[in-house]
Amino acid sequence: MESGSGTAQQAADLVAYRQSIGLNAEVGDTNPSDEPTKLLVVNDANTTYPETVALLEQTLGIYGPASKDAAAPIQASSQPGQVVGYVIVLGANTPRITPSR
Repeated sequence: MESGSGTAQQAADLVAYRQSIGLNAEVGDTNPSDEPTKLLVVNDANTTYPETVALLEQTLGIYGPASKDAAAPIQASSQPGQVVGYVIVLGANTPRITPSR
């Protein structure tokens, strides 16, 4: 999870939310910007874990197929030697999400 939203607690809250529903997550870099929220799909994770991508789309409010287009909200990334997974880049339009209790 990378935070570009400029809101210090937002990445930590989203990580806690994901962990509360049984998904692994950790906070990465925090580089505030005005960029929109993006989901980076690493090594075809959307094919391996389609239910997870559907949950992330719903949670983040971004939809669409994984694309190589840098302007797409969901981007495909091939990273040989890396595990299948996702990177969430929080942006100016990321909804406020708090952990489930």
